[in-house]
Amino acid sequence: MHLASADCNRSKTWTSQPMVENEQLVTLVVIRERMEQTWQNRNAN
Repeated sequence: MHLASADCNRSKTWTSQPMVENEQLVTLVVIRERMEQTWQNRNAN
């Protein structure tokens, strides 16, 4: 019963704001990649 209710709550929150969470994750990944690239460029120079 606990798992069923947890999945139900998760699906509710997921459907209410799926794009916001995805965009936040994507931006975090992009920022991390850019930071790593800048560090690699600094080390190369």
